[in-house]
Amino acid sequence: MFAILTISTFAQSKDEEAVKKSVLQFTGGMEKGDIKQIEEVWAKDDEVTVFEGGGMDKGWTNYRDKHLIPEMKFYKNLKYDLNE
Repeated sequence: MFAILTISTFAQSKDEEAVKKSVLQFTGGMEKGDIKQIEEVWAKDDEVTVFEGGGMDKGWTNYRDKHLIPEMKFYKNLKYDLNE
């Protein structure tokens, strides 16, 4: 699996830096298969709704346990290319 995210580096505000840090933490967790690292940047309540190619997941626990963790078992050599 391969994904490309673009993060601009010019004139970044504190908000932009916080977003960049979150993206790097998420992608790093995905690359390592570290669900704990990923969880640190997600809201963990029942109001989380995730839309993706396979449909919709309602609630963090549902998304994590029934979608994300099972899929992560199949990720091999996952690497994000973050263009800055």
